[in-house]
Amino acid sequence: MNITHKRNIKHCSQEGFTLIEVLISMFLLAFGIISLVALSTATIKSTNAAKKLSQASNVATEKLEALEGVSFKLIMLSGSDSDISRACTANEAVVPPYYDCIPTNGQDKVTLSGGTVITWDYRVTYLDLDNDNNYFTTIEGAEIRPFIDTSDSKLITVTVYWTDLFGDHEFKLTSIRSIVF
Repeated sequence: MNITHKRNIKHCSQEGFTLIEVLISMFLLAFGIISLVALSTATIKSTNAAKKLSQASNVATEKLEALEGVSFKLIMLSGSDSDISRACTANEAVVPPYYDCIPTNGQDKVTLSGGTVITWDYRVTYLDLDNDNNYFTTIEGAEIRPFIDTSDSKLITVTVYWTDLFGDHEFKLTSIRSIVF
């Protein structure tokens, strides 16, 4: 007699993930996490750069306000008044003439929180508002001094400089001063 056994073979459907699917999912997850970390780092750097720019703006404003205490007649000359000692050099060969001034006695540096050092200087440029082209006069013999004309003004430009992770930076703030009678 021939006995045939029939086996009950159950075919299971395939459930779960293949190894390739798991690896692709892990790659995409890792890429997303790395992107978020890079974005966070860039955001922190940008925030710090904006903070330093704001601090530099505050220093420029503070120094420009301090220069308001310096006499209109003396602001472009080397000397010391209104707690600002300075060394100025003239460039009188150009029209309008200008004077570059650097604070002395260690007053040219401001250290911010975090250790960033900001240096500053300023430039005085004559503004010939009445177009008489008269900037100089002779005082005390042959000494050439800037001519104080009641119709002219001076452009004061304070520049601050600093270095951070993004490189060297400068920020300028400008004001116009006129003689007051």
